[in-house]
Amino acid sequence: MLLVSALAPGVALSNTDADYAEELLDLVVQHCRAGDVAQALAIRQAIEQQLTPPPEIRQLLDQITHTGCPKTTTQAQGAVTEWALITGYDDNINQGLQADTITLGSALKSITLVLDSDYKPVGSHYVATTATRQINTPSGWTLRGTLGHKQISSYSKFNNTSLHLSAKYPLHPLGIPSSLQVGWSQTWLDNHLDRRMPSLEWQSQLGKDERDWKLHAQIQQLHHSTNSSENAQTTTLRATRQFQWSPEAQCLVGAGWLSDNAQQRAGGDRHGQTLQIMLQQALTQGQLQLQWSQVSWKSAKDFSPNLIDYRRQNTTTQWTLGYQINLGPRSHFYLEYQRTSAKDNVPLYQHTSNGLLAGWIQQWR
Repeated sequence: MLLVSALAPGVALSNTDADYAEELLDLVVQHCRAGDVAQALAIRQAIEQQLTPPPEIRQLLDQITHTGCPKTTTQAQGAVTEWALITGYDDNINQGLQADTITLGSALKSITLVLDSDYKPVGSHYVATTATRQINTPSGWTLRGTLGHKQISSYSKFNNTSLHLSAKYPLHPLGIPSSLQVGWSQTWLDNHLDRRMPSLEWQSQLGKDERDWKLHAQIQQLHHSTNSSENAQTTTLRATRQFQWSPEAQCLVGAGWLSDNAQQRAGGDRHGQTLQIMLQQALTQGQLQLQWSQVSWKSAKDFSPNLIDYRRQNTTTQWTLGYQINLGPRSHFYLEYQRTSAKDNVPLYQHTSNGLLAGWIQQWR
């Protein structure tokens, strides 16, 4: 079908022409804003040929037909509410160790420790839910708030509640499409305040097409409520680019540098890099996604003088395979498998976990 071939990945057919036409109109506006005129006009033509949109949407389509895509498109105003319900299983919810003993120190000076059951991996089912509210203001701000809770059946001390608030504003310094975002995150662990994280993020797009390179810079301050030695300031610089070789398939690649400053923490500051590859394939009724990411870092100082006289190194790799099924214009069901592997030259921090989850997402405008 022409309509399917014109869509961006992840969008499927709806049973209600009015709702579906409204969702596709949002896509037309997004492609106009990104400068992708051909794709915007292709979707507009498909809407007119294959759907029966209501008069107000047809009037907006007529405006696009007569004027084309303007150089700048104002942000759609309004609000979106989203609710997600998730259930899953993780075979190592506590990041435990498989080994019965670990050896610390060097070959000339080492110590072997016997691990009790507290260090063993714990597998557990869990349920989680999140509620999100996003508001696009007439002045251009995007305000977003998310409240979530995760309940773990076999490891209740890891039950957690989280709150995230952010405000994002578009800017165009020297004609470069950019945005500035301020954020605040807070987490409660087993009903006790665990950490809070204010953040500041800048993003710039090097070109008018959404597939051009994007540069990201973020500063995040981490405050622990119970362990001040873990307080840290993390600075991250990343570059990402999207490639699309067909209307249904795309790839995102990214690489970055990170600096994690915490003088009181064992090993002190950390410096490293991040890598990311994501593949997406749109299907008739949904989307398939595969993602690989890796974070590697090395501490600036010896981890524990007179016991571990070397700098700590860690590489954490994560594979994610997900499948999303579109139940309607704003309703989705998804399945996801996730594998995480942390390699560390301090054996206490090595772990591997596998997780499987299922979730449902519903949106309201």
